[in-house]
Amino acid sequence: MKLFLIITIFVCCVLIGILIKKYYKKRQNFFCDLSSFCENLTNDISYNSEKLDIIIDKNLKLFNSDINQLFCAFKQYINGNLSDDNFKDNLYKNLNFLHEKERIEIAKFFINLGAFAKDEELQKILNFSNLINPVKTDAIEKNKKFSSLYFKLFLFLGIVFVIIFI
Repeated sequence: MKLFLIITIFVCCVLIGILIKKYYKKRQNFFCDLSSFCENLTNDISYNSEKLDIIIDKNLKLFNSDINQLFCAFKQYINGNLSDDNFKDNLYKNLNFLHEKERIEIAKFFINLGAFAKDEELQKILNFSNLINPVKTDAIEKNKKFSSLYFKLFLFLGIVFVIIFI
């Protein structure tokens, strides 16, 4: 029984470390992909003048699953299958690693996407890119600093518990 308890505590500590590491990695990947999406969106609108749903379809193949969930929800929104509130709820439910302010800004950006003339749209995309670039940089730095730190910390904590209980 004591051995089972020791193994359980060790595994729980390691899992907590893994979850924290995964959180920081997801944030980094999401904001890097969102920044790349803004660049692709600017290029597609500027040079190809393609429709928004075609642009979203092309980008679905390029990025990871977290931002793809956002793209799928947005595609449903522009096709009229989701209301503003349902889109926001979907965003909040699926992207729980984002902070509240980030969710609000991303929701506002996507809800207003495609609502302006070409030049205004490009300016809105540029403004949004400028808004998320510091967040992207911060997410990259925090992933480098904290993800492995927390994993090692909880691994070490698990080993300390094992040593104490033995």
